[in-house]
Amino acid sequence: MVIAPVEFLMMQSVYDGSFAVLHNGGTWFISCIFIAYLFYPYLESVVSKNKRKTNVVLLILFYLMTSYSYVPVYVFKFSDIYANPFFRLLEFAEGIVFAYLLLENRNKSISKRYAFLIPAFALVLICAISFGVHIGFGYVLFYNFLAVPVFGFILYFCGRLEMCYKICRFQRIISLFSGCSYAFFLAQFFCFDITKYFINQISFFQKSESLKLFLCSFFFCCIISLFLHFLIEKPIKKFLTKKLYFLF
Repeated sequence: MVIAPVEFLMMQSVYDGSFAVLHNGGTWFISCIFIAYLFYPYLESVVSKNKRKTNVVLLILFYLMTSYSYVPVYVFKFSDIYANPFFRLLEFAEGIVFAYLLLENRNKSISKRYAFLIPAFALVLICAISFGVHIGFGYVLFYNFLAVPVFGFILYFCGRLEMCYKICRFQRIISLFSGCSYAFFLAQFFCFDITKYFINQISFFQKSESLKLFLCSFFFCCIISLFLHFLIEKPIKKFLTKKLYFLF
């Protein structure tokens, strides 16, 4: 009852250390998105009126702020800012600017050869983080300075290529994955205990075989996410949409 007002107002991410209380380890993301969308009308209005150079400057400024934010946390052992709504809002603003840059260039031609950059960017990101974590610097969140621009460029080139050539042949599958994404995130809170029980019952799995454990966990996570999405998330969304439609 004490935390109920915080839950209903979706302010979990504002309270540092709330992850361990109830389900906040999984719902903090909704809180960050809710806070970000409160500012969305203002951010969208500002970005839409800016010139391209101004938006590029804003994008670089937001990027530098979010990239550097983990440095003092690591050096001075500050409280974790992973779910900090302020820095999540900056990342949200980066996405808005990226979207406007994409729309501004939607009618310009682009070579199909740029499609090869998409897996190349992903490979560079995976190799860089894997190498850095296991051999050099082990603070994973510090690699935001690389992950944010790489994902941004991947989305940008995917969007440009799709606008020009309509090359996407898996729209239904992509839409399904997109719809199940948050359910997949929540499913991790259930799949690990199931995986531990499963591997303890079957001798095929050994504790040292991390690939098999990963595949097993991934399989259970997919099954649980489909259950959450189709049997819980979609019916609730449909019910709330009807109720809100009649109210407004």
